[in-house]
Amino acid sequence: MNSATYPLSRFIGPPLAGVLIGSGVPGLWVGFVTLGMLVAAGGAVLLARRLPSSVEFPSR
Repeated sequence: MNSATYPLSRFIGPPLAGVLIGSGVPGLWVGFVTLGMLVAAGGAVLLARRLPSSVEFPSR
C-alpha cells in the first residue's frame, strides 16, 4: 500500500496543485491540503486502534 501512494501522489499532486493555485482562489488549495492532512490523521488514529500494541511497541 505504501509503495502505491508515491506514484499516485506524484502523478496527481502537481497538476491538481497547479489548477488549484492557478484558479485565483488560493484558499481552495489550502483547504484541500488541510482536508488531506485531517483524513490522513484520522486514518492513522483508526489504524492505531486496530493494530496490536506489539506493533507500536515491539520491545514489549
